[in-house]
Amino acid sequence: MRIDNSGGWGPERKTFTMKKPAPYPVFNSITDNQVHGDERNFMQCRDKRDGNDHYADQIIANDGHHYVCYFFFNNDITPAFDSRMEGGKEYPNPAAALQDSRALVLLPSEALYNPAVRGQLSAANSITVWDSCNFVAPRRVKFTYVPGSARMHTNGVAKGGVPLKETHESSVKKSGLTVAPGALLGDRQDGYLYQNGGFLTFEIKVAYAS
Repeated sequence: MRIDNSGGWGPERKTFTMKKPAPYPVFNSITDNQVHGDERNFMQCRDKRDGNDHYADQIIANDGHHYVCYFFFNNDITPAFDSRMEGGKEYPNPAAALQDSRALVLLPSEALYNPAVRGQLSAANSITVWDSCNFVAPRRVKFTYVPGSARMHTNGVAKGGVPLKETHESSVKKSGLTVAPGALLGDRQDGYLYQNGGFLTFEIKVAYAS
């Protein structure tokens, strides 16, 4: 019997507060975000049939149901470093951005008991962090990602979010939300993530193994 015990978050890392944010670019390390709470807990899921108040870290997996997953991301650098002055004008400070920032969703390739959906955030100039949501069921569970379901929400995009670029071409291979190294973040989905973050939503389908 295969059981997925990959729930929880990681790695252990230095934490910050809203009053004392980080002096360098770093993902999801503030413990008292006024909207989200502890940013280390950034992945929750709910049955698509339920409302937004049903998001949780551990939920029941019902055969044939679709689930919405919520994936919070933020660059916790202090706002004082987020911009620079040049010629009397304010411009974004590239040194304060998380560069080549990406979101990756890891789904088990096989049917498991109590499997986890794991979200991972990485950047060229920050440690990689992860969090997960566990699905509990009396049978082995298989996940299927719903292509085209991912949307990104930030203050810099239209209300209601924008479709996440599922894949992009590179000289090596395609990558996307569920294909390493992950989908690019940022208002322009160019990998530059400044002090204002946002969140992703995407869907998976659950099926019990025969």
